[in-house]
Amino acid sequence: PTVQLDGPATILVYLGFGGGHAAITDNRDFRIALDAAIARGGLDGLGAGERTVPTRDPVPLELGGPALPDGHRDARLADAQAALAAAATAVPALAPAAIGAVTLEILVDGSRPDDREIAERVVIALDKLGVASTIAAATAPELARRIAAGTCDLYVGQLAIAVPTPALMYAAAYAVGGDGAVAVKLAGGGTIDTVRARAAFAKRLPIVPLVDRGVRLHVRRDLRGAWFDTGARLGVADLFRWGK
Repeated sequence: PTVQLDGPATILVYLGFGGGHAAITDNRDFRIALDAAIARGGLDGLGAGERTVPTRDPVPLELGGPALPDGHRDARLADAQAALAAAATAVPALAPAAIGAVTLEILVDGSRPDDREIAERVVIALDKLGVASTIAAATAPELARRIAAGTCDLYVGQLAIAVPTPALMYAAAYAVGGDGAVAVKLAGGGTIDTVRARAAFAKRLPIVPLVDRGVRLHVRRDLRGAWFDTGARLGVADLFRWGK
């Protein structure tokens, strides 16, 4: 017999960028276009009942982040097309005459089926922009190796940190996005102006936040108990059997 334990929705699932087609994926207007083209509606139905919250911000709602604004659950195609047009002025491969020749690869962890479902949303968004894409599953070590080497175009990642304050959540997002200088500055301590930080993040988009999720655990009844901290990490100090 077990009891059910649900953790907070503070693990960020995001879309990351590699260097396979760096001229495209490094372009901020392309990232803005892709962010706008991805529909978040329905992402709160991922998983097997654990808490999921669609988002566009690296700070989870449960830790003071903003709720997804009205109208932002659906794709914002007008904004996406405007950003794509701006990207095409700097990236010839995104020009209307050439964009059909581009195919981007989206890497996912093969052990996380929900990540593939998210990648399928990204495929749809890219298709709206006129960019073809494929999904490739990899083992966790291979995924980590290819991300570190930059030998991918896009990937679905998950981010959880030990001390989930707004400043450190932004720092972690910049760090996994390859912007180490900003990450170090944000991680240096002190408070931040979250309004300014949010605006700066939206302009740079080192990663594209998609959904915050929790973890669901079933714990044997004969154990004293278990708990999740605010970073969705499992506390094991109390996991012993009664009377032992």
